[in-house]
Amino acid sequence: MYQAHVQKTQEIWIDKYADSLPSGFLDMLRLESRASSIHLFNAAVVPGLFQTEAYARAVVAQAGLLLSKDVQEERIQVRMDRQKYLFEKDTPPDIHLLLDQAALQRHVGGAAILIEQLYHVVELARLPHVHVQIIPFSAGVIWPMLSMPAYTIYKSRGSNVVSTEQSFIDQKNSDNEIETAYFMTLFEGIRAQSLTHDESLKCIRTRIQQLEEQLIAAHAPHD
Repeated sequence: MYQAHVQKTQEIWIDKYADSLPSGFLDMLRLESRASSIHLFNAAVVPGLFQTEAYARAVVAQAGLLLSKDVQEERIQVRMDRQKYLFEKDTPPDIHLLLDQAALQRHVGGAAILIEQLYHVVELARLPHVHVQIIPFSAGVIWPMLSMPAYTIYKSRGSNVVSTEQSFIDQKNSDNEIETAYFMTLFEGIRAQSLTHDESLKCIRTRIQQLEEQLIAAHAPHD
């Protein structure tokens, strides 16, 4: 009974979006709030759970005609709320992020916003329950990444659910055992070719240094 009360309390913030967010997205938020572990894969950008507000705005702005300005603002606020409630929980889930090195190179919102974003990833990665691994360019072509969408696997009390992104519109969630096992196998296969956590943080810091040097050079006076 107590656990059920705690769980419901943790999900109250989700209820305020019940009339506006797509059902698949709402289901994903509830899965996320109940999960004991979360496995994320993204080859394009830093995922929402790790995004700064400025970076999130730059990503969501790409929705263009797909989402109205009001909906874009709501999606940004949802991302910020997700982070607040998930990372500030008394018992947060173990979070495992696989991020392609290309995401470190992509100037989402410009160099300054990317620098802030990468510093934020490093800060989150210092938390004991957060594990970040970069998929390096040196790994070459990893075939599952060629056609695989960004996805997340939520584990809770022995059940697994995989959630795949459907553009900016909605999420597809499945608890099919074969499908979730397939995505978990892909995740482990990619992780085996990724940098370790410490190597990944070094890779991110190197990229930050490169970006900062580029900014300094760009604003240096020219004779």
